[in-house]
Amino acid sequence: MRLGALFLLAFTGCLSTGASPLAAVDTTPPTILSFKPDLFSDASLPEIPVAGSLEITFSEAMDPGSLRPGIAVRNKGIDAPLNIQAPEAVKNLGDRDDAWTVKITAAASTGFEPGVSRLILRTLLIDAQGNALEVEGDQPEELFFFLVR
Repeated sequence: MRLGALFLLAFTGCLSTGASPLAAVDTTPPTILSFKPDLFSDASLPEIPVAGSLEITFSEAMDPGSLRPGIAVRNKGIDAPLNIQAPEAVKNLGDRDDAWTVKITAAASTGFEPGVSRLILRTLLIDAQGNALEVEGDQPEELFFFLVR
């Protein structure tokens, strides 16, 4: 009996009604903060050189495994092989909402194909907590046009 009471007393201290030590679950979808060059511009078609790059800054850390299937550059109906450079995976959950930038270049030594290209961002892109990229409407992808010279 005495052992049972001691056992009960030892574990009731763990049943505190205080705040949970676990972080709140993030259910907010990531958004695009900016592009380099500025693909949000309505003034004219943004340009990059053949051997140039694109940068996308997201509102929070993304799942690195979602980058390759979630990002495409298409010219004349063909998806270009890409190199995607991303920051290291988030280790500190407190840093998960910091802006996160990826750099995209053509994998081919010749660079991107000249002409009008489309940057395609699919809802396959997810943040570190599994929330899909927010796109306009009910579309599975967002398109941005640019010119390669």
